Amino acid sequence: MSRDTGWSWKTEDPEQNRGLELRYEPGAWGDLLKSAWAVLVADALREARSGPLRLLDPFAGAPDYPLVPASAERLVGLPAPRLNQLLAPHLARGRFPSTARLILDAWGEASAEVFDVDPERRGRWEGQAAILPCEDGQEALEARAGEAPDLVHVDPYDLFERFEGLIPAALGAGPVVLCYLFNKAPRSVKAHARYGDLRGRLGRVLEREPQRTRRRVLVGRIPSDARLPRAFHEVLLVGPEALLAALEAPLATLTRDLHAFVSGPGAFEGL
Repeated sequence: MSRDTGWSWKTEDPEQNRGLELRYEPGAWGDLLKSAWAVLVADALREARSGPLRLLDPFAGAPDYPLVPASAERLVGLPAPRLNQLLAPHLARGRFPSTARLILDAWGEASAEVFDVDPERRGRWEGQAAILPCEDGQEALEARAGEAPDLVHVDPYDLFERFEGLIPAALGAGPVVLCYLFNKAPRSVKAHARYGDLRGRLGRVLEREPQRTRRRVLVGRIPSDARLPRAFHEVLLVGPEALLAALEAPLATLTRDLHAFVSGPGAFEGL
């Protein structure tokens, strides 16, 4: 996660708040979209490669959080079978796992390098992952050395605000990159133009790659609200042609199902 600003999302339960201290609700629609994509990507990588897999997550948050009632309600009937399967043991304990934790669960035999600016969240990864010795997530992406990770997961709060540095750093950190974006384009002409700049920056970075090994991008999005969305939850997956060709159809089906699940209740009303 990116550097905190002092504001945090809260529940009505003070006990739960002590385990949260986030700027959004864990298990929100963005979390569900991102995690649903992440576990399908993790499965595809496991099938394609032998031996232990490696994850890099420089904005990891904590391994898990308290399961709040609103998040539990969203999961009822969620059209994401593989995600539901991996969530089940965590939900049984009243916890909602981070995306990094779900990826490691999907892989079984795996290793991870993680970072978070919050020392308490970062410290909870002890024994589950290697904690990167850095000051922030972008530094962790830029300081990569040695063998590249199999999957790079990039989910700061503020990718929309600082994509100029983060996107090139993320794409240079490994061959397969999954980014989460809170897309604010609907909010203003300026925000719409900024989203266009983000997509342009992504395209220009990939255009500089050799033609033979140039990576593709898949994008999925769902509305932030069933009735009047002022933003979209968006995921961007960058990877080699062969991997994305295998994933394109299942990810398209998953995302359309999630989009309908979120927006359907707001499509028609009787007052």
